[in-house]
Amino acid sequence: MPLTKFSPKTVEAIGYYVYILVDPKNNAPFYVGKGTGNRVFSHVASVKKKNGANLNDAKELYINSIIQRKNPAHNQVIHYIVRYGLTHEHALLIESVLIDIFNHKLNINLNSSNGLTNIYGGFYSDNGCITADDLEKSITGKKVQFDKTKKYLAININYLPTGPNAELEIYKKVRWCWVLNPNRANQADYILATHAGIIVGVYKLDKNGWQKATTNQSISDRYFFDQDTIVDLSKERNALIGCRLSNKPRGAQNPVWYVYGW
Repeated sequence: MPLTKFSPKTVEAIGYYVYILVDPKNNAPFYVGKGTGNRVFSHVASVKKKNGANLNDAKELYINSIIQRKNPAHNQVIHYIVRYGLTHEHALLIESVLIDIFNHKLNINLNSSNGLTNIYGGFYSDNGCITADDLEKSITGKKVQFDKTKKYLAININYLPTGPNAELEIYKKVRWCWVLNPNRANQADYILATHAGIIVGVYKLDKNGWQKATTNQSISDRYFFDQDTIVDLSKERNALIGCRLSNKPRGAQNPVWYVYGW
């Protein structure tokens, strides 16, 4: 079941935040807001309490239409926390910027599925963007326990894919392509894909290790890897995926970091 409220520990930790309500059928955002505590969940709770009667506005009508869908994969509103740990003034500013963008006031084409080309998430990127469920896990979830005989290299991805092809899409995002020292990075026993402090993928390098990336027939200064598809990583994935990391320096911009065993 999706999260319907934050734990007291999470409420205390996140302070002011900006959130987006997303339609699960097409991943389209339909409402931007700000708040504290469990404000992000209040919209769905209010519509459910009204049981389809006396709905006040387009937002409530939209939420109700989602709830009424028969497909369980499409009838739960997705709650994204865009940034948290904000002051009230910063929350107001971010909320207004997002509303302008999503309302096309900047004449931006929002229909592209490719996303931005930014490799770094920018300052405060560690404080979002993340679903409410994953935010709860990142604060209250199980802290990772590493194998002390192994080396782990983590790569943070800006955007976390969802849906039936999420596992493949996460791999595509984490494998290409990064600025790093290949000699050092090749020593890693495992590559971890992380998002907002949570491990979302575990991989092992194939025999080629980290390889130079090529773009338009020119050699770049970035590297990529292919995963070893023969080795069974089910044990490692069961142990690590969903666990939270806590030793990345806050505000660090480099998405590649050597987590443990170095």
